[in-house]
Amino acid sequence: MKRITYILTLAAAALTVMSCTKGNYEPADSPKEVEVEFCSQSSFSVSFTRANENTFGGVIGARGNDAWELTPESVTFEGLTGNATTPQTITTSPETVTLPTGAYTFVSCAISGNGSVSLQDDKVTLTGGAQTTDNDVVWAQRTATVRASEDGSPFGVEFNYGHVFSAVRFELSATGIAPDELMDQTSIEGVGNLGLVTDGVLDILSGEVTAGNTLLADDIEWRKNYLVVPITSTAGELCVVYRGTEYKGTLSPKVFEAGRRTVISITLNTSTLGFTATVKDWDEIIDDSLTLE
Repeated sequence: MKRITYILTLAAAALTVMSCTKGNYEPADSPKEVEVEFCSQSSFSVSFTRANENTFGGVIGARGNDAWELTPESVTFEGLTGNATTPQTITTSPETVTLPTGAYTFVSCAISGNGSVSLQDDKVTLTGGAQTTDNDVVWAQRTATVRASEDGSPFGVEFNYGHVFSAVRFELSATGIAPDELMDQTSIEGVGNLGLVTDGVLDILSGEVTAGNTLLADDIEWRKNYLVVPITSTAGELCVVYRGTEYKGTLSPKVFEAGRRTVISITLNTSTLGFTATVKDWDEIIDDSLTLE
């Protein structure tokens, strides 16, 4: 799964930009309180999912010795631009955190737009379906040992986020028919037969997703992105109806992976329903084609 990486910085109020702490660290004989910042020096791009003005906001937690040192909602942040190619500074609350020296598992989850991370017993509620500015979810985990630096600068933790959902998109084309006319006069049936689940629960510590019970239904809009829980679809018959004429075929099971979208392109002609399933890792393309009779 391709990763998307954000810069997360927790720093003193007087500092506007800080980088990850570098250099050698002297291990402490006993735990000391150390200022910690969350950052990354890598660029990222999620241009498929978000326009420039849309953002992500989320939470950060730290777990050590099988217990939360910082519960997942202890640090909240906002201002992650969802379409960027350079590192960025975000707004955190509180502005600084301190942790005793030692080994930790840091976790974070963020939701786009005005969406918020809903936590219950370390579980995050997932709501997919038609993609909106409020339901695209990313998650990250990082194991690091917090040590005091020689110069007293904050300890750096890098986060590398990945999309929690997979996505599916249905596109339709036909020779000699204007796209707008085709969209207006064509419906699809049988999408629910594919077993694509649109809701579930994310374990914020492990990143594992448990699927819910809501299936992607037939009343989809062409060329719109739908977020689904990572799962293997079941084989199902699809029926496309254009001006009263039915075109049918069976789509074989396909693996829907987190951070990837499957574009199902359907082509109508006089005798067959052409099917092309294109799997994209946001911007990389792998082709898998078949024709349904």
